[in-house]
Amino acid sequence: MMKRLVSLAIVLVFFAVCLSGSPAQTGYTILHSFAGWTDNDGAEPHGTLVSDGSTIYGTTSYGGAADYGTVFAIGPSGTGYTVLHHFGVQTDAAVAPSGTLVSDGSVLYGTASYYGPNYYGTVFSINTDGTGYTDLHSFSAYPGDGELPYGGVSGDSRTLYGTTFSGGAIGGGTVFSLEPNVSSAAVIHSFPEYAGDGFFPYPAVTLESGMLYGTTVMSTTPPGFGTVFSLDTDGGSYTVLHNFGVQTGDGGMPIGGILSDGSRLYGTTAYGGSNYYGTIFSLDTDGSDYTILHDFAAFTSDGMMPVASLISDGTRLYGTTMYGGGSYYGGTIFTMNKDGSGYTTLHSFGLQTGDGYTLYFSGLLFENNTLYGMTASGGEYDYGVIFSYPLPSPTPSPAPTPEYMVLSSGDYDGDGAADLAVFRPSTGLWAVRGLGRVYFGRSGDIPISGDYNGDGYADVGIFRPSTGIWAIKEVSRLYFGNSGDQPVPGDYDGDGCCDVAIMDKAIGLWSVSGVTAIYFGTVDDLPVPADYTGDGFNEIGIFRPSTGLWAIRGVTRVYFGGSEDTPVPGNYIWYGGQNQWAAEIAIFRGSTGLWAIQGGNRLYFGSGNDIPVTGNFTGSALEKPGIFRGNTGLWAIQGVTRVYYGSGEDIPVTR
Repeated sequence: MMKRLVSLAIVLVFFAVCLSGSPAQTGYTILHSFAGWTDNDGAEPHGTLVSDGSTIYGTTSYGGAADYGTVFAIGPSGTGYTVLHHFGVQTDAAVAPSGTLVSDGSVLYGTASYYGPNYYGTVFSINTDGTGYTDLHSFSAYPGDGELPYGGVSGDSRTLYGTTFSGGAIGGGTVFSLEPNVSSAAVIHSFPEYAGDGFFPYPAVTLESGMLYGTTVMSTTPPGFGTVFSLDTDGGSYTVLHNFGVQTGDGGMPIGGILSDGSRLYGTTAYGGSNYYGTIFSLDTDGSDYTILHDFAAFTSDGMMPVASLISDGTRLYGTTMYGGGSYYGGTIFTMNKDGSGYTTLHSFGLQTGDGYTLYFSGLLFENNTLYGMTASGGEYDYGVIFSYPLPSPTPSPAPTPEYMVLSSGDYDGDGAADLAVFRPSTGLWAVRGLGRVYFGRSGDIPISGDYNGDGYADVGIFRPSTGIWAIKEVSRLYFGNSGDQPVPGDYDGDGCCDVAIMDKAIGLWSVSGVTAIYFGTVDDLPVPADYTGDGFNEIGIFRPSTGLWAIRGVTRVYFGGSEDTPVPGNYIWYGGQNQWAAEIAIFRGSTGLWAIQGGNRLYFGSGNDIPVTGNFTGSALEKPGIFRGNTGLWAIQGVTRVYYGSGEDIPVTR
């Protein structure tokens, strides 16, 4: 039998001393105890779970029909557990899946650490129903390709990113990219590149705003305790942001990955710190302001040796330790504020009968205000468990409404790409990520951002239904409409400027200031103005939820979607030629997270409490599906970024 993954070429040793600890908090639940290969079940998970909004998926590194690992599915409450795939039972089979999976709603992507056609591990895909298993890339090791892809993958179904622990041009590992649709894999960085560089990257890299961030376990700079690095998605601009152990009391050996909130990076080290049992750290994305937020203390109720990536609910950080906590030192779940205050152990493993323990590189999934994770040992059969841990209920978010989708135009800095921005009605705050904050408006106002003067910049603006005033900051103030009207700004005359416009839903009247007034639609219809022909003019249009009717004046009538759907028209498809900028009819179905584009893709991204957001977030002219999750402040833009910005009362204002 091959050696277990926990070796990592690193000896993880600890001494268990029996001290009393606090009991597990109420609410912790074991959803499944792995039974091992004798029951055709998995064993010893070494990775992090992923959700598509309705089902949770994961891998085990061992167990299954051949004792070489599994892919499994389970419901959030623990029902419907199913083994989708058994590794090692096919010819030239890859074995020992580990790390992080990626889901696009219908397909799962991950890595198997060993074997496969070239023996050195693979990147694989499998449908969420267990069919269609495929090795997308088989690693061939030194000197060109990588080997031992322990960390899984990140990214989306268009481009995946990951690391290999060794291999590459020099043997110290690689960062790779892969396009699943064409099985095109490329090494975009080989470690070490120069003196002072790191080597042996374990986790997958984190994609944030076009940059990749990651860690290496070792480094060439004495004492050699690892690095945090960044690089472009094409491999350029590679930078070591931090070398561990160079300063007194620093952490060492960052086996977990990097969490980004857009301006700060957060991570853990397995060793080092003032107590030598690991740390939690943060630093700016340029490597400055490196700060140790927590030193683990070992033989107390604290944990020790955090070896998995952190997650966040937008306000607090959450993570796991491999060992420590309580009397049996089976590991912990912990939480803390982003500034390092408020550190709390939420659960110590092994304190209750049949509990799991020992979290080998197993991070947490945050879904529906609940933490989900896995242990590598313990449970009824001592092969590990899947667990859930509910968090206190957050302040409710405002109900997402389709009107948000037609109110905003979000390029606030004129660079050709939409910016992440929120409007907070209670205070009138406008906050644009990376640009600043301004107060404009008050409670009851509706945000109506758009380029009203044609200068290429989105203007901050509000419509006040109580008076009918349109106030565009530093541009204009006028009265147009009243309390029964819905604002529907857009470029209706093709002059490159956003026009002031309202729809009186009670009578179906559309009024565009200085342009036109026309009746189109009824009281139950949702307005969906957009440029559906690519001629530079917004067309008047409605979506009728009761029947799924889309009626675009002078263009088309079609049935697409239904009563549970939110209309999300956008320029999702590149046609070229005359209609290259045309918007497509599309819907978001919150109950399942479905995005459906007429004549285009269907994908699953988001869930029922999310507000859909679309926009040209990359500057490529094409818009991307995305969601704003108010209860956590999460922005997730497919294939672009995941970042926390805003809170539960905020309205997203980007398009």
